[in-house]
Amino acid sequence: MSTRTPFLHLVVLIPALSAVLSLFPVKSFCGEVADEKGSPAFAALDFEAAKAKSVESKKLFIVDTMAAWCGPCKEMDKTTWRDPAVLSWLASRAVVIQIDVDKEEELALALKIEAMPTVVVFRDGKEFDRIVGFQNASEFLSWLEGVDRGESRLKTLEAGLEKAKGKGEAEVKARLEIARAAAGAGEFARSAEEYCWLWDNSISADPAFRGVRLSYMVDDMRQLAEKAPEAVDRFKKMRDKLVPAIEAFKFDREQFADWLALCNVIGEEDSIITWYEKVKAKSEAKPALAKVSADLADVLASKGKWAEAGSVLADPVEYVRSTLVMSKTMVKEPDFIEMVLSSVGPRYAMTLAAGRSSEGDTIAKEVVDNLGTGLDIRVGLIKYSLEAGATAPIHEKWLSEAASAGMDVADLRSLNEQIRLASSTKKQ
Repeated sequence: MSTRTPFLHLVVLIPALSAVLSLFPVKSFCGEVADEKGSPAFAALDFEAAKAKSVESKKLFIVDTMAAWCGPCKEMDKTTWRDPAVLSWLASRAVVIQIDVDKEEELALALKIEAMPTVVVFRDGKEFDRIVGFQNASEFLSWLEGVDRGESRLKTLEAGLEKAKGKGEAEVKARLEIARAAAGAGEFARSAEEYCWLWDNSISADPAFRGVRLSYMVDDMRQLAEKAPEAVDRFKKMRDKLVPAIEAFKFDREQFADWLALCNVIGEEDSIITWYEKVKAKSEAKPALAKVSADLADVLASKGKWAEAGSVLADPVEYVRSTLVMSKTMVKEPDFIEMVLSSVGPRYAMTLAAGRSSEGDTIAKEVVDNLGTGLDIRVGLIKYSLEAGATAPIHEKWLSEAASAGMDVADLRSLNEQIRLASSTKKQ
């Protein structure tokens, strides 16, 4: 539903994914595409006709918004929207349509759809509530029954929170659901309140939430901040509490990661670079900077400062080795290779951009040894390095092999040669 925070890497996201999947329990988000005929729940009507029919028949009007490329949407099409209990409930109480946001962009914009799947429900022709993200049949029916009683999802979740308070993981999950539901309902201050509670208390309440907090939740908070000045104000106060420790170089890695994340949330990433440029030459800063070199490198790379990112890395080879070991817990994930490359690829690129070619060669060998010798893996590493304006002697051999295998790498070979020549000229 959201993009990953640019400078939060796989070391954070591996435990995060496990925790997130527990919040959205499904067998797989990358299964087969649903039957082209679609669910029998969906009426063959356009938006206005379906809306008018619902008003005339005194039924709810439900709009499922999806996209052909959306994994959770496909899963709902295969399961929730075909569940007998769901179909029975809808048949007697609602007029339901499904729209593809890429085919009906104006309607999606009018409905203020920001993520898929989003299901919007209307009562008497006016929007009453909406839910975002995968919902299994039980969750979906529970929401529908609440709507039928005149209760919004947020009201239902608020009631659930009272029962979950003080119960660790259950309270964290309840508050996260409320934060998201409140944001979707336009109750931005309420959403910000819950995100602030989660930021301050979630780890002590549920240590397993640590990864989610610094990745997916940061994405949620950033999206909220883009829409709500009141949220920016609250998040900025949390960020500013960390500034004295940052300025005095008396921070641990967790505090530094929090500072980075909150700067990102409120749209002040450039302040990180400004701070780094101011302190990088100070001898008293060096021990503190060494502790957070990986985090700093990610920020610098996100701003296009690849060579400097590579220069601050304490031990890129060890980072990649640790990431590859941790990634083995996710080997069955459909996007396993892509996810791992998204973490180790930038490290490889930074290292080459900084002229640390020997370590770059070692990283490439570690990646290939662990992920396989497939050309797609090697080409993936090349793409990351070219983005950083860096190359290695082995790249031309890999690209030649890829071309011989029928892969379209002409543009990559051309760019690789340009970068190689530029690098040779610079050395002369």
